[in-house]
Amino acid sequence: MTTPCRRAGACIPAHARPGPRARTAPWHVLRRGLLALVLAVAGAAGSPAAAAGAGGQARGAGPTNDLEVGIAFISEGDFEAAAETLEAVTFILDGQPESRADLARASVYLGWALLYTDSEAAAMQRFYDARRSDPRFEPPPTQFPRRVIRLWNAAGSRASRPRLPPPAPEPAPDPRADLSEFRGAPVDPAAWLSRRGDRLALQLALAGADQPCPGEMLVDGARERLAWTPSGTAGTCPAAFAEPFERVESIGAAGEGGVAIHAGAGTGGRRLFIPQPFAAWYDRGALGRSHQDLPPEAAVANRLAVRELLRTLGRPASSAWSFYGSPVDVPAAALLAAPSTYDGRAVTTRGRFARGGSRDAPTFSLAAQGVVIGLAPGPETQALIADNADALAGTAITVTGVFRRQRTAEQSGGTPAYSISFWSAQSDVLAATSGGARPLSAGLGSTRDVEVIGQFRSGNLFGDVPPRSRRSGGREHWVLRDGDVSAWVTGSRPRGDGWELDLRSKRDSSTWMRVRGRVSEDDGVYYLDPSEAAPAQPLWSQRAASPGMLGWGSRPPDVQFALPMEFEGARPDSLFEVQFTKPVDPATLEGNVELRYRGGGGGFAWASFDYAEERRSLHIDPGAALRSGRTFEIVLRPGITDQSGAPLAGARTLAWQVTGG
Repeated sequence: MTTPCRRAGACIPAHARPGPRARTAPWHVLRRGLLALVLAVAGAAGSPAAAAGAGGQARGAGPTNDLEVGIAFISEGDFEAAAETLEAVTFILDGQPESRADLARASVYLGWALLYTDSEAAAMQRFYDARRSDPRFEPPPTQFPRRVIRLWNAAGSRASRPRLPPPAPEPAPDPRADLSEFRGAPVDPAAWLSRRGDRLALQLALAGADQPCPGEMLVDGARERLAWTPSGTAGTCPAAFAEPFERVESIGAAGEGGVAIHAGAGTGGRRLFIPQPFAAWYDRGALGRSHQDLPPEAAVANRLAVRELLRTLGRPASSAWSFYGSPVDVPAAALLAAPSTYDGRAVTTRGRFARGGSRDAPTFSLAAQGVVIGLAPGPETQALIADNADALAGTAITVTGVFRRQRTAEQSGGTPAYSISFWSAQSDVLAATSGGARPLSAGLGSTRDVEVIGQFRSGNLFGDVPPRSRRSGGREHWVLRDGDVSAWVTGSRPRGDGWELDLRSKRDSSTWMRVRGRVSEDDGVYYLDPSEAAPAQPLWSQRAASPGMLGWGSRPPDVQFALPMEFEGARPDSLFEVQFTKPVDPATLEGNVELRYRGGGGGFAWASFDYAEERRSLHIDPGAALRSGRTFEIVLRPGITDQSGAPLAGARTLAWQVTGG
């Protein structure tokens, strides 16, 4: 359903805005007061809140319910919306002595949001406020990221306004997990991985009933064929196999360690591999250990294998991975057998899709092996699932998303205790949504009827096409984009049975659409007159478009924050994310980002740099385990520019001390 004013304060009329204050206050204080006014007016009027929680059910107005709205924004990864909402909630609750527990809870979640949108100092101040509001409150460690818990503990050790904490001490080694044979100097990926053009070769061991079997996997991008051949004796190794790319359903990290490849239907199509330098891990895994016990070198090797396999198959990894790590491929029953192991992690699992609730407030779940897990479509999949929910009922589906405990389950015995907020879904039903459509960039340039797939770009909120090219009476026109090509879609609003996209919302731009109709061109601008339009799966070759430059101003780009936080240090298997203050031109990143050790040394030939345009952040995978005791650096040079050509505001060097192993 359309939610025009989903974010608190997004639709405030001019006459409701407060006038100047008697003394100057910081902008964040003014904004908090403004948002509080809006929420207070909404509560006094008794009007229902437009926002909905992660479970999709509408909530009433009031600070407690708006607290749940802010928490739902965090669960969706929208930290800016969460910060705006929770700022107002804490402002209201601060004046209600009977609500100290709710104030502490709101302050902790606000600190979490500020950690991703402002600074660690701002987050720590909120944690300090929470401790002062309710000294008995403790955030459950299973519901918060490790870096949030670390800052919370650091805030508790201060008697006054908190300062940046020192690096947390290294935990004592677990004597039960003796994996010393894997430790030491990182293994060079060239020992088991090579690429020549679009042909990838990996030395991978295949898990067997008794012991792993060494062999070689060849992935041929030109022939679109994946094959594995054993190098062991015929009596101890399974037979060789080959699969066309179209039969490979999914590739991801496995819950028991290694790389899981699903080819064909059913559990019989699942095969488990691990790079040969770490093949002995299968014997360790048989003793009941999981992926969490992997030494860093093996975890990095698995991650590199997954990335290169997906790349050769032409399947880009979801940018959401940078928040939650590489998805762990795990059966649904195993998720609920050890939920604390996977809580807050990215997972891939499969089962039968089920729909419940009512037509106006549907609920979705996944049933497999006698267990039921709730499903919460993310912005990327919400309209697609809503449009195909009836056809999906009872069919097999594979989802990838973050696994979390559902807070609503505490009040309702009929609600699954855990859910998956998923950004990717695969099934025969959803595959049919793209049908024989072509990418928008390949389907234009003709006056005949076409069927194309592109990304929904709202009512030209990103400036993808010249504003003056909107035809008369085009208030309901919207924009479709693929790569550098955009087109107006005229004469039909983006809505259907159970779903509607908001022409004024940038959040809905995560949706991909299949449009069938006649294309025309006028003065270099394309127009599509649709006979049919519906949400669809993007093709593997299609990537999310740039958010555009509208509203970002003329200030040069700079670094807003980086993960992990520099004061935390880095583990040998760390991934890194650098968020910029405004969108940058991805083409200028090449050659202007350097990975190195302080004092010399590198070895990052297999590093990957993925720019998530919708979050203006650079996701960096070094491609090799970092050396413990060294200082790892990421150097950003002024050759990086925004989309208008303005360079980075000076060179930036980010540094982390590598500890652990």
